[in-house]
Amino acid sequence: LVSRNGTDWSLNPVNPKRQAKETGWTEGQLTFLAEPLGNIAAEMNRYSKKKIVIADARIAQTPIDGVFRTGDIDGFVKLVTTYNLARVTSDTGSNIVLDAPEKSTSGNGG
Repeated sequence: LVSRNGTDWSLNPVNPKRQAKETGWTEGQLTFLAEPLGNIAAEMNRYSKKKIVIADARIAQTPIDGVFRTGDIDGFVKLVTTYNLARVTSDTGSNIVLDAPEKSTSGNGG
């Protein structure tokens, strides 16, 4: 395509998920697509006085898809603990420390 003033234009398909990821923060939403948990925590921390601290480097690499409200640290923590991706080892009110989930002991005859 060529514009009226002679400059080249191009058309690119729009990926709605990618667009939501790029612009969602303007509407108070953060969208993550296979993003490591550590990166998500860092982004969530930008929008909240309460901070997420990841104590285990292995869980920081866990990829997650999701949409979260900016500043909703408690909602994010609830998700990762509900899905057993991490566990809370400390909550001081200003910091929440996430560590590796405890290993299941079911099936050990106990």
